[in-house]
Amino acid sequence: MSSKGIDFVVIGVGNPLRSDDGVGCFVARELQELNLPDVHIKITQQLHVEFLEEISFEQTIIVIDASISGEEISFCKIDDNSEKRLTSSHHLGLPVFISLAQKIYKKDLDIRLCSIRGNCFEMGDVLSTKTAVYAQQAIKLIKAFISKKTHART
Repeated sequence: MSSKGIDFVVIGVGNPLRSDDGVGCFVARELQELNLPDVHIKITQQLHVEFLEEISFEQTIIVIDASISGEEISFCKIDDNSEKRLTSSHHLGLPVFISLAQKIYKKDLDIRLCSIRGNCFEMGDVLSTKTAVYAQQAIKLIKAFISKKTHART
């Protein structure tokens, strides 16, 4: 367990006013409603360097974001060589985030990316029907991952 008593940080990334781009935020809010023990939820439009200090001491970071292509739902471990596989449109990519944590804090971050394919990125605050289904599947997947990882530590 980390020094703050939080084992997981879940970061929902996206713009909830651009329909499916907000799916990461939606999933994070739904997970927050579950009050999972030792899980801290953050919701943001994009990753910021300022997050590094806070999350660099946590056990596992799960980033949830919309993708514009690829599988309906992808859940994978990210390292600093992952750039070629990612389809995020955000300026600060996860491999850069990991690299900064290694250089500044001498810490290898355990980051998982849950990427959910969006279908509509037009202005609006409602998820498309397909992406809403993918979001519910992602919630189950993340809950199962947290449960499995928590039990493996005990």
